[in-house]
Amino acid sequence: MNKIIMTTALVSLSILSSFAQSTKQWTLEECIDYALANNISLKKKALDKQTAHENTLQAKAQLLPSVNASTTQGMGFRPWPNESMGMVSNGTVQRSVDKLSYNGTYGVNANWTVWNGNKNTNTLKLSKVAEEQVAADSAITAKTIEEQITQLYVQILYTNEALTVNKQSYEASLYNRENEMCIFSKRNVHFLCFFSRFPSSFLMGF
Repeated sequence: MNKIIMTTALVSLSILSSFAQSTKQWTLEECIDYALANNISLKKKALDKQTAHENTLQAKAQLLPSVNASTTQGMGFRPWPNESMGMVSNGTVQRSVDKLSYNGTYGVNANWTVWNGNKNTNTLKLSKVAEEQVAADSAITAKTIEEQITQLYVQILYTNEALTVNKQSYEASLYNRENEMCIFSKRNVHFLCFFSRFPSSFLMGF
């Protein structure tokens, strides 16, 4: 697990380094925010946390009663019915034929487990513990990534500072070398000028 986190942190910093070279210099906070937002391990932990939360909600729902409702409806059409209905109104018999028929049924069922050996209660407790554990693991992973990125960021700053110091030391060495060469050349010139004053027969004695 730590190896995966370390690899992810290195990849994130390498990407940030390329971005920094091409665009701007990233701060430590920007590096950490980018890594926490795009880290695969943290995204997986977020999905696990969401799954654990859904399991907790489902365990809570098991403690509540369940209600089911059902209904069926039907309609029939008879173009040539054999029977008709009669109605007497004001001494007059009126008959009507109903070609359409309608029927329907309705039902409501309720179920509630009052006690099953505390199984539902214990399941809810287990789901809450699992959710808290996933949240704690996610926080630990985020802190680990943050610490590793901070260490790598400090190492990068130290390396850049060391390169700057070495570059300055190299430039100083070149400057000193040029000065020494210049002084040596001037000494040779003075030496030759000094001996040029003597005749060649005198110099042959050396």
